[in-house]
Amino acid sequence: MVSDGYTLQSAFESRLSYDIKHTSDEGSTLLYTTGPILEDHLNDTLKELLEFHNVSCESSELTYILPNDLDKNEVTLVHNIEQKFISIEGITADNEFQPYVSEDIVNTLSLQPMDEDTIDISKFFNDDSNGFTAILDDMATHFKVYIIMNYKLISDLLEVNTRLIGTSENIIRCKHQVYAFIHLFMNKFNRNENYVVDYLDIETLSFLPFLHDQQNMNFINNHLCTSIFAPEIAQHNDKSLSRQLILTGNIHGQLLKTKKIIEQRLQCLNTSIFYKKIFNISSAKLFFLKKFCHADTVEFMIQNHCFISLNNNSIEFQAFSPIILNTVVKQFTLKFLQELVELALVMNKDNSYNSIIKDINKNKLFNGQYVVMKSHTSDDKIIICVKHNDLTEYLVDTDSNKDCVIIFDDDKVKQFRLSFEVNSEYEDFICGKKNGKLTRIIDNVKSIIELSNNSKSTQNNGDDTMNLTVISCNFKDFRNSMKNIVNELPAEESFFIPEVYHRPIIGAGGTIVQTIMRKHNVFIQFSNSFSLPQNNFGITRYHNVVIRCPTKNEQNIRFAKNEIFKLVDDFNYMQIIESLNLTNNRFESIILASADNTNLNKLIQFERKYNVFIDFPSDLSRSDNEPVLLKIIGNDASSTLEAVDDITNDLSQWYRELTLKISSNFKVYSQKKDNVAKLYNEVIIPLEEAFNQVFISFSQLNSVIAVAYNGDSSINPRDNVNKIVEFITSYLIEQGMTIINKSQAPDTVE
Repeated sequence: MVSDGYTLQSAFESRLSYDIKHTSDEGSTLLYTTGPILEDHLNDTLKELLEFHNVSCESSELTYILPNDLDKNEVTLVHNIEQKFISIEGITADNEFQPYVSEDIVNTLSLQPMDEDTIDISKFFNDDSNGFTAILDDMATHFKVYIIMNYKLISDLLEVNTRLIGTSENIIRCKHQVYAFIHLFMNKFNRNENYVVDYLDIETLSFLPFLHDQQNMNFINNHLCTSIFAPEIAQHNDKSLSRQLILTGNIHGQLLKTKKIIEQRLQCLNTSIFYKKIFNISSAKLFFLKKFCHADTVEFMIQNHCFISLNNNSIEFQAFSPIILNTVVKQFTLKFLQELVELALVMNKDNSYNSIIKDINKNKLFNGQYVVMKSHTSDDKIIICVKHNDLTEYLVDTDSNKDCVIIFDDDKVKQFRLSFEVNSEYEDFICGKKNGKLTRIIDNVKSIIELSNNSKSTQNNGDDTMNLTVISCNFKDFRNSMKNIVNELPAEESFFIPEVYHRPIIGAGGTIVQTIMRKHNVFIQFSNSFSLPQNNFGITRYHNVVIRCPTKNEQNIRFAKNEIFKLVDDFNYMQIIESLNLTNNRFESIILASADNTNLNKLIQFERKYNVFIDFPSDLSRSDNEPVLLKIIGNDASSTLEAVDDITNDLSQWYRELTLKISSNFKVYSQKKDNVAKLYNEVIIPLEEAFNQVFISFSQLNSVIAVAYNGDSSINPRDNVNKIVEFITSYLIEQGMTIINKSQAPDTVE
């Protein structure tokens, strides 16, 4: 625990940007600017700072923000004249300080043919009757950001580039709303009368990684003809953050269907959220994670289907499965907590740590990413939190580069104390048999090495983190100890290999995999992922192979991985492959038939039962010429064919599909967007709502409407299918078209 007797300091970089309105790309035209943070003059502090560093700035249209404890003697300035900004770097104890950053949003849209008189974008945007400027002004004021909109018009393509300037927190709060607003403006300018907007309140921020998952966004956009704009993911569960999902689309019925589907999926997920906390995380590490690791943490959440909240002295994890939850905690410890080290320095008598802080700041060490904890009561102790790679790089420089500044001078520092946080699963890996690895390190360097288990804390409830502490009394021992310990820390990479290949890769009695492990000096572990949940709009392939080795051999992981994938390619030639006809309706029915993803989970269980791999596509490229194949890959013909029979005979899993061939004028009819919207709103969506487990789609190129349905007569009696066909027939006749042929879509493809 960090005592209240410490102050946190950290590196900062802020920018004074000027001539803001004139920084658009070449060929772009300024459309609109608004925001409360634009300044027309420098304040006294900034004037004094620029004068002190002999930097001039006579421009207006400025944005800048500075920490409240700025010391002009302890900052460096760099003037980038070409890009019109002045970089200000230093160190601050203002932990609430957030510099202004910028983020660009680019939207493109193919325009309908327009007359010269109607193509004046600026006039349309600034027309008060449209209300665009008022909306943008309100957003900029509410979120305290500056917004610059530029546009390019290239033939029939409109490109709008919107730049947001403000603190990262404020940009996170407003980004999805600005994005949706631009989408609305561009569609209104394009005279898209069918464009609609709707909203869905999100019960918990835990759902945001699910909504930001690229697979889910692609499915919603490509198959449900709807765009979603989810709030950006923050690193904390702040009740003030937006919890509203924005949905837009050109087909009202599809948008309502999408809203219902997402709502049901989130309700289902809400019944299985599991929580875990790691306590006793130091304030320095938490602050470092918040300040320097936000983007990486968000990416980790999306990739690992979890939500992570950085609290005052703990980290809370949320996931939709206890197995996933435990894996997430372990991986987060490995990829984030283990990467951070705390270096505690005890100063010699009559020496202050202030000179060390100044040297770190002046020489821009550790890539400008560090947090310092200073004692309120004494000048003899300081704690520096950095990434161990950055610290190791500096220590290597001190050994090999004579010009490198030695900031940890033995004359100043009496004791060096390094602290790593690792997952307790790696205890034997780090220590070796009978603590052999640690004993060798201790024998080679005059340092004390301690390993203590955090889970002994009554708060932690066995969250399985350990502290590895190294204590040295001089810089040389500290440098050698650091190098040796980092060399023994675990490095690993995980990835997915279909379970059908595991046994051939492992070999009889493990002979093949053991050969790979010995050759590359790595450890390889195979597991199955059959019991993990399928929550996405598509199959999630969880990592089921792990390659691990000491950090000193980390490059060997790539060689071992390449060898494993080479074996997979070799075994591919010996596999039995059967193909099913995966139509668009069948693809959607497997994903959407139930909110709990029963059908996707069934496919996974078919894989387990028959020892096959079902190559379910991550997305379905809509092809009117060639069928999309669902490939069943097995090690022998018998089990592969049994799997095919089991899938196609499961009426709730594999829908029957009736294909209606329509007269040739359907092709012309369906080329008009208004007609497509009408077809969905008046035929497809009402029929899907009226009848259970029915999916309807059409092909413009082939002049076909396809009706897929659950073949179980208790759910869809034959009379239901006849009623659907009759309704479609009547609608087509009203539009001057007829059905000229009916046929059943085949199950398999030769």
